[in-house]
Amino acid sequence: MVRVVFDKGKQKEFFDLIKEKIKLLSLRSINQYGIETNYSTIKNYYNEKRLMPESLLKELCYLAKINIEELKVKYANDNWGQIKGGKKGIITLRKNYANKVAFWRRKGGKAKAKKHESKLSTIFI
Repeated sequence: MVRVVFDKGKQKEFFDLIKEKIKLLSLRSINQYGIETNYSTIKNYYNEKRLMPESLLKELCYLAKINIEELKVKYANDNWGQIKGGKKGIITLRKNYANKVAFWRRKGGKAKAKKHESKLSTIFI
């Protein structure tokens, strides 16, 4: 799922513009327009705690009759969270298990080579 990245403070402004254009009293009432996202999730998008999916952006722009091309947004890859988590994870591993990480990586490489070797031997015999 592609995520939309707004500049700091702009995601909140986007939701305020949506509220104004659709004439909503609150974010809670957005569900009456067929948006099937939980209120707490919408609140997290409004408070810029989470990145909004592109599909929700398109739905909201359609409802409010806003041209998406006029918005200054960037798009994050489908796997941006996995990349971010992997980078954080290896930093934590290296911090907590500094002397064991190299051993674990060598051990994993040897096991993979043995598995690959056994597959090759069964193919060519």
